[in-house]
Amino acid sequence: MNFHTARISQVGVISRALLSSVSRRWIHVTPISLNNSGGSLFGSITENKPKEGKNRGDEDAGSFSNRLAIASDSSGEAPEVNRDSITIENDKLLQQHIISLQQPEQLASQSLLSPLKREIYEANCKINGGFYKKDTIVKLPNSSERYKLKLTKREIEVLEPSVYVQSYRIKSSMKKATLLLRLLGGLDVMKAISQCHFSNKKIAREVAELLQKGVKDGQKLGLKPEDLYISQIWTGSDGFWEKTC
Repeated sequence: MNFHTARISQVGVISRALLSSVSRRWIHVTPISLNNSGGSLFGSITENKPKEGKNRGDEDAGSFSNRLAIASDSSGEAPEVNRDSITIENDKLLQQHIISLQQPEQLASQSLLSPLKREIYEANCKINGGFYKKDTIVKLPNSSERYKLKLTKREIEVLEPSVYVQSYRIKSSMKKATLLLRLLGGLDVMKAISQCHFSNKKIAREVAELLQKGVKDGQKLGLKPEDLYISQIWTGSDGFWEKTC
């Protein structure tokens, strides 16, 4: 219907060598130098560097992927993951990756029409309540010429904002469904929904729910329900036939 996711042993050896070489100097460490060294017994020999995992956690403590990375860096082993806690919403790294793959939003008229055609098309839609209508003569603000834009049916389908919805398997035959759908083709969406509510056919309820879903999808795209109409509506077979008793 169409409507307009072995190093540990080496560290231990180095530590013991350093401790034996500075054991005599450790007696002369004063509280001031101890404080200046950040609490380290080795003074200026070692530096008290903050852990990278801690900084990353502070930057994005709510990111589930970062918490896994911090735990993996600190332990060296993959932590146990509660799969029930992993969702698309709380994984910010996944959200950023999805956004990076998406192309920037752009109107179809800006990418498919030349600058002159785009101006004529927008002027045509402004005269006809937001939709293109053929044989409409328009005059551009900075020109004395009058223009008439001709578009093919395919071009109109691409340029006009539209919503496509598809139902699951219906509990009715295609013949019975076609009888109802023929009455709805070309109607405003809200009027078609009212027709389904007053129809005594069982399939009318499923069609009304499908149209209401299309209205919600249109609102997400910035389309008003009263501006939508049914351009095409049909029923067909999905190829899987079942024998009912």
